[in-house]
Amino acid sequence: MADKDKKKPKKKPKSKLTDKQRLFVTEYLVDMNGTQAYIRAYKCANKSTAMVNASKLLRNANIREEINNQVDEIIDQTQQEGVLRNLRELETIGYSDIGELIEYDETGVKVKPSKEVNTRVVKAVVMDKVIVSKGQDVTEERIKFKLELHDKVRALEKIGTFLGMFKEHVEVTGKNGRPILFELPKGCEKW
Repeated sequence: MADKDKKKPKKKPKSKLTDKQRLFVTEYLVDMNGTQAYIRAYKCANKSTAMVNASKLLRNANIREEINNQVDEIIDQTQQEGVLRNLRELETIGYSDIGELIEYDETGVKVKPSKEVNTRVVKAVVMDKVIVSKGQDVTEERIKFKLELHDKVRALEKIGTFLGMFKEHVEVTGKNGRPILFELPKGCEKW
């Protein structure tokens, strides 16, 4: 009885592919070139032989299935990385602080050098030359900066929407807020 109670270790599912076929799939995913994948996986020097055998391998249902599975995994991973990158970018914008871009005191406002700030929060920088008259025939040229920042509130709303913090409720009603009335087709009354 004690022997029956012991759990047997689970066996790893047997692969439908040989080691060389798995290597071919891995090499195929590098450049999606069957001939080159065959040459690398099978150490084949003859290009014609590699073309013919790669074509045969690519028609093999198990190999196609493995390629499709790995491509799906790559796509899923890429999408997840893209989502995380977008969230990080929105977070940078949403939690940005104007104090990171400018300094101000009673004498005025000074924009910090771009090397010192996170420029990803800046949507645009507009520079205009302004001519200031300082009396008769005396002018001074100044550069006027305008920083346009990305919309913090919009970035925070997008993060909140993605995280499910905001739920939209839609109520459908008939004319003038009354219930929607409909008739069942004949023969469907028993539903």
